[in-house]
Amino acid sequence: MRPKPRVVDYENTPNDIVNAQLERAAKRYFETREWDASNRMSFIGEGQRLALKTQIISGDVILNAVKSKTGSIIPIAWQMVEVDRLDNSKDTFKKTFEVSQNMAQTVHGINIDEYGAPVSYWFKGIDTPVSANNIIHSYLQERPEQYIGEPLGTAILDAVYDKHDLDEDYVLKSRAIAKFLWWLSTLSDKWPYSGDQDSSGVIEMDSLTQFRSETNPDIFKMPDNVSQTIEPLLRMKKHDVCSGMGISYITVLLDMANVNFAAASMNNLKEELNFNVLRQMFIESFCQPMWNKFVSALAISGKLTGVSAERFILDPYHYTRCEWTHDPIGHADPSKVSSAKIADIQAKRETLTDDLAARGIDIRDHVKKLQTEMELFKAAGLEYPPKVDIPKQSEVTDDDDDSDDNDDVRNQINALTIGRGDYA
Repeated sequence: MRPKPRVVDYENTPNDIVNAQLERAAKRYFETREWDASNRMSFIGEGQRLALKTQIISGDVILNAVKSKTGSIIPIAWQMVEVDRLDNSKDTFKKTFEVSQNMAQTVHGINIDEYGAPVSYWFKGIDTPVSANNIIHSYLQERPEQYIGEPLGTAILDAVYDKHDLDEDYVLKSRAIAKFLWWLSTLSDKWPYSGDQDSSGVIEMDSLTQFRSETNPDIFKMPDNVSQTIEPLLRMKKHDVCSGMGISYITVLLDMANVNFAAASMNNLKEELNFNVLRQMFIESFCQPMWNKFVSALAISGKLTGVSAERFILDPYHYTRCEWTHDPIGHADPSKVSSAKIADIQAKRETLTDDLAARGIDIRDHVKKLQTEMELFKAAGLEYPPKVDIPKQSEVTDDDDDSDDNDDVRNQINALTIGRGDYA
């Protein structure tokens, strides 16, 4: 996710001066390791990936504001810590329906006020709590009085354990089928073969011993029924895991068996809605709070021309407006999607701004790039946009498919029978 400053004047016109300053500062702070106290990762890219992965696995991600190194654009850097570092030995938790009124208390190592707002955080090994003003605590809230997150996979742990056991059974059974061949004698033969006896007449039973008869051994092989027994159970458990996490089976495993193009397209649409919810949660609980702290530090340290600290404190929302854009998203069938989008825009059911934003493209940047391209082509005396001849694709019907298949079969037969007289 990339921030795009959207500061406007009180007349609701874009403040290009402030936006340009914020954009330059953000590029330096977030696209380098300057924001990271450990100096290991940038915010855009590895920092966001690690934060979201930690949130999925642990339920929460916590960032602690610390003093940045000399030469940083703002005096703040961020330390990403595990939620396990919260000190729950300080807890005084009481459920609100067990008391007559709201009350300040400590829950999971978090001091909250009577309305449930975090005041400060207790960390293990630290004698005093850290103010909530220095903390960014991001998690997906599922209940009103929930103060820490829940790992995404909690609901499907039993299914994961079952799948692990089935995987192990699958491997063991496959190895057994691959390695063991039993050579059984006929009913009239002695069994086991006397050659397998040692000098004292004891049959040697070493690992992977093959029993065989003196004459005409019959080969008996264990039936390969892994695909009929274990594989369906594995598939069922994989479905359980995906549904428990709220993610499509197709998306996770890329298993397109018995799935046509229409079903895959519907799956993509539903998954896009699900990921939009997750993306919006991540923006509101992680990205935007980080941006607010960044702009606040710039303004208070006097690095925003035309914006004094006093002016910012009086109306911080006015200067922290921001849009978060993601990387462009492709399509499985671009021609059909583009045609549908063009029809929606022409019918005024959708705007070009919304369509570009859904693909991770900012319309302002897009228009500027188009303007630059037009000027370059015009200066070179070239036509814009350049014309490209796109070959027409003929529609394929079921009859065409059958005809093509029959032609292929006839061609193969002819190739095999050429020069064979009556067989041609």
